[in-house]
Amino acid sequence: MKPLDSEVNSISEINSLFSFTYYIKAPSILRMLHHTVGDEIFQKGIKAYMKREMGSLDDFLIVMQSSL
Repeated sequence: MKPLDSEVNSISEINSLFSFTYYIKAPSILRMLHHTVGDEIFQKGIKAYMKREMGSLDDFLIVMQSSL
């Protein structure tokens, strides 16, 4: 996964940051996680993640695991 903060030098680099994969795959994975852990745990984890203003995948996984 690419970082949320990236230096770009061309239009093609900008386009690669907004690829099909990010718009289709990421929401699908979040839906699967939501279905697996249930509403209460998923909402608790998402709220904690947003409250802490974290940005990496590792941060997200740590917060979601602590919500279990």
